[in-house]
Amino acid sequence: MPSRESQKSKVNPRQVNEYVRQALAYAAERAESGYAEIVPTLAAQNLGLSSVEALAVLMVLEDAGALKHHYRIYCRPSDGVLADVESKKDVERLIYCKFCDKNHGEEDLNVELVFRIIPDGLNKLLSDRAVA
Repeated sequence: MPSRESQKSKVNPRQVNEYVRQALAYAAERAESGYAEIVPTLAAQNLGLSSVEALAVLMVLEDAGALKHHYRIYCRPSDGVLADVESKKDVERLIYCKFCDKNHGEEDLNVELVFRIIPDGLNKLLSDRAVA
């Protein structure tokens, strides 16, 4: 008999497909409302998913060409946006902060994963879904 833990970890393909459908609709709604990005934690709240589930479905949409991730770097003391970078490797050890007028090290920075909406990719995915 399978353990309770192994039963929890089984993926229900219908549920995954529904999550992706919901995330696609959410991305389309955001784009139609004039937003260019999706923050995974906000997507999770809006979709009623865990942060892990939301991140997973956003990554599926990225793989399909509808989204592209990047990292937003914030000054921790001022909460001001300092930079957007494609890779965490691009985060420099010291970043000049125009809000505090000094260089910040990693301890003074917050890094947030953000997904940029790719309109052409999103529209293609929406039209492919409408045909299917």
